[in-house]
Amino acid sequence: MNSVGSFKHGFDILCTLANTKPAAAASSRSLKTAAIHTLCHLHQQQIDGTVHRWKLALEKIGVDQSQGRTNKTSKQYWSCYSTLDNGKWRSREKEGREGSGNYTAGNQHFREKARNDEEQRKAAEEERRKVAEEIRKAQESVRERLRLAQVEREQESAAEWTEALSRYRMRWADIKSRHPGQEVTGRNIPWPVKSGLLPDVNSDSVSEFVKKAMSSEDTAEKKFLLINAETKKWHTDKVMQHFGRDIVEGEVHEELATVAKVMVELRQEASRQRQR
Repeated sequence: MNSVGSFKHGFDILCTLANTKPAAAASSRSLKTAAIHTLCHLHQQQIDGTVHRWKLALEKIGVDQSQGRTNKTSKQYWSCYSTLDNGKWRSREKEGREGSGNYTAGNQHFREKARNDEEQRKAAEEERRKVAEEIRKAQESVRERLRLAQVEREQESAAEWTEALSRYRMRWADIKSRHPGQEVTGRNIPWPVKSGLLPDVNSDSVSEFVKKAMSSEDTAEKKFLLINAETKKWHTDKVMQHFGRDIVEGEVHEELATVAKVMVELRQEASRQRQR
């Protein structure tokens, strides 16, 4: 109950007591209840004193009535005594109405602030969502570019290897079909490396070249047959037959030995794979 309602409740109790005899009103327990409700919280310590004064006044009226000295009733007492309190009640009622208006205005301000805060929160959330979406799209774009670049590199590499393998086969075909008097040097031998050049001959480059010549879909038997043919091609006797003793024992004899050694090792590995 607010202060205005509490005061009115106390005043209503006093009005009820006003219709009783002064002596009965003075001894009523409702007297203190009325005092509790009519006094504001700042004057609660005055309750007992106020009740005591009311009792004395009512008892005096009762005595005067019994002795015929007065015709004043409890109602007339409250009418006189409560004039100031009644004025206070009206004042409090007015303050209550004004306070209610202030409360309504304050509540409206609070609702508007809450609404503005919610709108700002939603705007900030939307901004974060947009930024996150932009970052996600940027990352996705980078990943896609990297993927395409990787695909392009793989395609370029595949094309380079296709060209290298084709060139290797064609040059060997030329070697086999050349005229007997046509000169062959160590540098124009079709070396089994990607570049086909003598300086690039080593164990790793030769092994890589032979493996690239095979497809991942080839069976173990087919791989063995391919490597077996290359091993025979690079055997010392075959090389001497194609290029002559001077080439075999000359400046490229180390490179020829490297190629032959790698071919034998790959053939052994392919043979094991075929037997599984």
